[in-house]
This record gives sequence, structure tokens and C-alpha cells, in this order.
Amino acid sequence: MRTKEQIFEFIATELKIKEIMQEKGISVTQMSEKLGVTRQSLYRCLNGNPTMNRLKEIAEILEVSPKDLF
Repeated sequence: MRTKEQIFEFIATELKIKEIMQEKGISVTQMSEKLGVTRQSLYRCLNGNPTMNRLKEIAEILEVSPKDLF
């Protein structure tokens, strides 16, 4: 069974979120704080089907276009 961090890494890698976060020096904790959600909520969001609004918020924080997340 995968841990929440492993699941996040899998989903984030598929969406390139993890790669971009690393390039920008943003941790999962920092991302969740910037989004105003708990780390667990961020994991759940990315483990399920993140909404386009949430992906837009993440892209804005990462200073990239939403299409760059794919």
C-alpha cells in the first residue's frame, strides 16, 4: 500500500507538479500553505481529480501556465 507522500509523488509526477515544485524550491508544506489547505487536503485533491480551478491556483503559485502542469 502506498503512503500519502508516495501517492502525491505519483500524481504530481504525472502532472509535472512535483518537478516544477522542485525547480521553484517549493515544498509540499509550502504549497499547501499557499493554497490555504492542509497537506492532507492537497494529497486528496491530487489523488482524486483535481479541479481546473485548483490546477489554476497551483499554476499561479508556481508561476507557470496551467497547461505546463501536464
